[in-house]
Amino acid sequence: MGIFFQVSNSVDVTEIEELLLRRYNNIDYILNMDIDSGLAFIRKAFEKEEDAKLWDRYLVDYRHMGPENFITFETYKEMAQMKSIPKTKQETINEINEKVEKIINLTLKGGENDGV
Repeated sequence: MGIFFQVSNSVDVTEIEELLLRRYNNIDYILNMDIDSGLAFIRKAFEKEEDAKLWDRYLVDYRHMGPENFITFETYKEMAQMKSIPKTKQETINEINEKVEKIINLTLKGGENDGV
């Protein structure tokens, strides 16, 4: 019955079953698929789930959009996907250095006001 759940031990079986049951109520049809079809179906279910979460985030951000900063959901989705691309080691180091510099500048500015 759950043979394709055994294909990968890196996946939380409970999470997959919960997702499939929540989306499709009865997963017998899915469990009886061949492994490749079942895995493709699970991937698509996760993709749809991520799209739904992103849509919910978009709706929250949409409330703060006006004519000057409006973006479509497709653009929003592309931006979210770009953010999920892993950064290079140098990009991460540069980001950390920028944050440290900002903290130092804030600390120095705060120290200047203490003497006033």
